[in-house]
Amino acid sequence: WLGNLSSSATTATFNVGNGEQVSGLAFVQEPSSEVAGITIAPSVTVLVTNSAGAGLSGIPVTLAISSGTGVLAGTVTQTTDNSGIATYGDLSITAAGTKQLNAAISGLATNTSSSFVITAAAPAQIGITTQPSATAVAGVNFAAQPVVAIEDQYGNPVLTDTDAIIASQTAGGTVSQTSANAVQVTAVGGY
Repeated sequence: WLGNLSSSATTATFNVGNGEQVSGLAFVQEPSSEVAGITIAPSVTVLVTNSAGAGLSGIPVTLAISSGTGVLAGTVTQTTDNSGIATYGDLSITAAGTKQLNAAISGLATNTSSSFVITAAAPAQIGITTQPSATAVAGVNFAAQPVVAIEDQYGNPVLTDTDAIIASQTAGGTVSQTSANAVQVTAVGGY
């Protein structure tokens, strides 16, 4: 049983039952690289042990992103089974980039996973990363040229995409180009 002992000054977490204390917390199956929004497979597993190296059952272990951005979706707190293993079968992250996870037992132990990479999903939209100048003079290039990115459904740039992007206007006037400023361009690295 995991409980809390409180006084007016502090709260301490402790284990009650057969007297075994948590001594080890380790990733058995590290998180693997995956595509944004897809369940991380194989399932991440964490082992909780006592000082003799035996697995401890009934211990809640919580995972969180410790390095990198984004939100870890899925059931992030699992309780160890009879072998001392906590299994996380529904985790996913939508933000692309290099990540690490932290496993924690409240007030007792933490451990950090190896690094893994979340890559962008399939191209789904075009996002404007740099807006063009708010004002312009007819016939003169914008002071700030627009920059667009081909993105997945989560807003991650799809760095491998090379689709053509064609500019158009929504108000009166004509979109024109110069040799250095094409109206149709091919994406390079998603931009």
